[in-house]
Amino acid sequence: MLLRLQHEGWSVTVLDNLVQGKRENLPKSVRFVEGDVRDSAAVAEAMKGCHVAFHIAANFANQRSIDGPQEDLEINGQGTLNVLQEALRAKVERLVYASSSCVYGPFSGVLVENLPKHPETPYAITKLLGEYYCEFFCKHYGLKTVSLRLSNVYGPYDFPGKYRNVIPNLMRLAKDEKPLSVMGDGSDSRDFTFVEDAVEALIRAASRKHVVGEAVNVGSGNEVKINDLAQVILKVTGSKAGVVYRERRSWDHIRRRVLSTKRCEELLGFKPSTPLNDGLRRTWAWFEKNNPAPI
Repeated sequence: MLLRLQHEGWSVTVLDNLVQGKRENLPKSVRFVEGDVRDSAAVAEAMKGCHVAFHIAANFANQRSIDGPQEDLEINGQGTLNVLQEALRAKVERLVYASSSCVYGPFSGVLVENLPKHPETPYAITKLLGEYYCEFFCKHYGLKTVSLRLSNVYGPYDFPGKYRNVIPNLMRLAKDEKPLSVMGDGSDSRDFTFVEDAVEALIRAASRKHVVGEAVNVGSGNEVKINDLAQVILKVTGSKAGVVYRERRSWDHIRRRVLSTKRCEELLGFKPSTPLNDGLRRTWAWFEKNNPAPI
């Protein structure tokens, strides 16, 4: 995202606590503030001179929030409130908030934005809380906010690890020639979004007029079973290790997940379009070159 913004002529400031990121991954040309969204002073420093703020910092993800709900609330709840308050003080023209499709809960079927929300984990709860705060700041204070419900974003620089996404974890296993771990019977489905499509949505949300105050799905609109995902990864990586099935996580009741892209097309003027096979090949090319260790 940084390179895309700079390519389009933006001057970029990054706020990061470097708990999971590395300073060397950032271009030297960006203004860097080392700090945490829980620290209002650090957020205020990062907001100086900013016209648009992209709030993508989060305590990720569901399992981490279950293991540590207090920290999740502090980062995703208080942290988001800090970002909104400092954006208002800095007279930021627009704030784009990275929410999550997990706010819908276990609803089975195509997810449209006006469905009732039934978040089932602390992470999902605090992501929805962030949306409510954005809506309040927009209506009450006039801060122009947009919430994007991102769905299973993957791509280069997505590291494997205990609390990380399924795709880098499966690629790590494939690279080590270990069987790919699939939870349950593999029939569950998800909607996977390549990172460049997510970036396109974030940037468009920073300027489109009619998206202000809205919460919009950002997903491919394609339903992919985890069994099928595992087979594609085996093919892309050339692994012969196969698949092993593990006990389903007790908190995960979501059997199907696919997002409607209608509002994204209407309000942002595009639909995520990177085919899964292409996205996985590009992700694997980065993975092979960098051999990322779990974080």
